[in-house]
Amino acid sequence: PVQPRKALPTNDNFRNYRLGMQWEWNHNPNNGAWTLFERPGWLRLKTTGKVDRLISACNMLTQRIFLAHGKETSLTKGTVCMDASKLAEGDRAGICILQDPYVYLAVEKKNGQLRLVWRQDSLRTHDEFTPSEQVLETVAIKDTIYLRASVFKSGKTRFYYSTDNKTYTKIGQETVLSFNLSVFVGARYGLFCMATE
Repeated sequence: PVQPRKALPTNDNFRNYRLGMQWEWNHNPNNGAWTLFERPGWLRLKTTGKVDRLISACNMLTQRIFLAHGKETSLTKGTVCMDASKLAEGDRAGICILQDPYVYLAVEKKNGQLRLVWRQDSLRTHDEFTPSEQVLETVAIKDTIYLRASVFKSGKTRFYYSTDNKTYTKIGQETVLSFNLSVFVGARYGLFCMATE
C-alpha cells in the first residue's frame, strides 16, 4: 500500500526541552555551552573561545535546506528570533548559510553597541574569495531582532532583518552558492554564537 507522505520537521520553538530531529551539530557539541533550560522556550548558545572564522565556531546548530518545488524564482527561508542582550564585547551571533562560500548575518557587540554585520567568506582559502563585510550601525537593536536567510532555487542567497517579524529589510549582497564538496553535507542553515575577542 502507498504510505502518505509526511513532511520533515523544519520549525522549532525550543519548548520541548530537547532538540528537534531536524537539527545537527556542525562539530561535536560542547554540552556546557548550550542549553534549552536556562530560559525556557529559547535555545541559548554560548561562546567557547576566540575564533577568527565562522567555520571554526563550536556549537553551530545546522539544518538542511529544503528548496521548494516550482519556478526558478521559488525560494525557501530560514528565520530566527534572536535576543542579543547577553552578548559580550566582540561576540557575534546569528544565522548563516553553510556552503562554500558561506555567508551570514549576525548581531555583533562592538564598543559596547549592538550592530548588524553581514559577511561572506570561502572555506578554501582566505585569498581565493575576497571577504567582504557590510555593517549597518544605524539599526537600533534592543532585546530581540529577527534575522532571515533566503535561498532561491537558482542557488542565490539573500539576507534580511526585521524588528517586528512583519516588515523585512534586505542587507548585504546576493551570494551564489557553488555547491562543491568542500561542504559535503550540502547547503545548510546554521545558528551560531562566536567570540572574536
